[in-house]
Amino acid sequence: MKKILASLLVIFFAANVHAQSIEAGVKAGINVSTLSKAPNLGDANSTTGFVFGGFVRTGAAGFFIQPEVLLTQRRGVFTDVSSKLTVTNTLTYLDVPVLFGYKLAVFRFSAGPNFQFLMSANQDAPDILKDPNFSKNNFNSTAVGFQLGVGVNLGKINLDARYDGSIGDLGKTITTQSGQQINYSTRANMFQLTLGYRIL
Repeated sequence: MKKILASLLVIFFAANVHAQSIEAGVKAGINVSTLSKAPNLGDANSTTGFVFGGFVRTGAAGFFIQPEVLLTQRRGVFTDVSSKLTVTNTLTYLDVPVLFGYKLAVFRFSAGPNFQFLMSANQDAPDILKDPNFSKNNFNSTAVGFQLGVGVNLGKINLDARYDGSIGDLGKTITTQSGQQINYSTRANMFQLTLGYRIL
C-alpha cells in the first residue's frame, strides 16, 4: 500500500511540474451506502452517512489528476428476520482517492483507485441484537476500492456525483475465545454527492 501511494505521489508531482493550472479546495456531502452482509442478520438496506475533506486538482489541455483526502462513512442497515428490529453498522475510513479525468466545458469526468484506511467500526443495535464481538479489529485496516463520477464547476463551486465500490472484502473471519468462527466479510457500494469550494 505504501509503495502504491508513493508511486502515485511521484505521478502527481511530475504532472504538476508541467501543469498549466492547479486548484485546491474543501468539500463535504453525503454518502448513500450499503454493506453487502453482516453475520446472522437479514437483508441490507442503504442509508446515509457523511463525507468531508479536501482536494487538489492539477492538469493541462483538459486532462487532470485529482488526489483527495476524505473522512468517509460506509454504512449498512440490516433487519433481523425474526424480530424485524434493525442494526446499523458504520465503518469510518480515511479515503485517499486518486482520480484521473478530463474536463469538457464546465463538466469533469473522472475515475481512479481509492485507498481506504479504517478509522473506526461501530454498531448501533438494540440490546437483544448487539454483536458482542463487533470491533474494528474484525475488519481490514486498509482496503482498495474505486471511484468514477462526473462533476460540474460553477465558478469556485464544485458539484460532484460519484459511485464508489469495493474491490475486495472489507472484513475478516475471526475465531472467538470459545472457538466459534465468525465471518465479517462485506463489501460497500456507495453513491456520493458533494459540494466543494475552491480556495486556490
